Amino acid sequence: MFKKFLAKTLLIKLALFYAIVVLLMMVFQRNFLYYPFGKILVIPEDFQEVILKTSDEVEVYAWYKKPLEGQKTILYFHGNAGNLAGRTDRMIKFANQYGVLAISYRGYAKSKGSPSQDGFFADANSALGFLNSQQISTKQIILFGESIGSGVATKLASENEFAGLILEAPFTSIESVAKKIYWFLPVSLILRDHFDSAKLAPKINTPVLIIHAKGDKIVPFSEGQKLFELFNSPKKLIALDGDFHIAVSPDFLIKSIKEFMSDKLESY
Repeated sequence: MFKKFLAKTLLIKLALFYAIVVLLMMVFQRNFLYYPFGKILVIPEDFQEVILKTSDEVEVYAWYKKPLEGQKTILYFHGNAGNLAGRTDRMIKFANQYGVLAISYRGYAKSKGSPSQDGFFADANSALGFLNSQQISTKQIILFGESIGSGVATKLASENEFAGLILEAPFTSIESVAKKIYWFLPVSLILRDHFDSAKLAPKINTPVLIIHAKGDKIVPFSEGQKLFELFNSPKKLIALDGDFHIAVSPDFLIKSIKEFMSDKLESY
């Protein structure tokens, strides 16, 4: 009898502990998904600071370098950690060949608000609106999304046709990645921000370039492969050796983008 009582008590305690863990993840999940740390102290030469106003009245900070005549413009969406300052080398390299607009998501350095999927989508639309106000059409814009930014770029590409869609270390959805990490949690039931690129990919007509390390330890390469297979538009997958996440050199990125944009995409 006593052993049964102990066993029952232990099960109840384990159940309560599990329930508390699930509750904490429900409440604080965005703290695990978004890491807006660091400050922006300087901006790259030839860039200007821009403040965008979103549809829900949030002020979003961005860097903008106007394209020269005949140049396309890269609309850049960074990953979930850090801020634009950690992408300075990329911005400088991109600006040598393209116009650039890189936004700091809501809740990140110098932007107002708090991070969320729908908030990021609103930020992206405000960025597109800004470029349109500069007489830059979607056909002159190359979307670039790294990691969680791939979900933002894919969403935008599902609503308009662009010159190109470049995805670095993308996933099919946050849910798919989270289930691999938090296999012990009911992810499908508690997840708030899905970034479901798999659902959007078949709708996209824009040419797609995916760059992903085969040994990526944060977003598995299999995620990028699966997403690649879902696109029906002209596409190319560059599989890199290594176990890094988004540590591709700016020179390699520029080379890959230029080759992809200049090639006859029908061959893909």
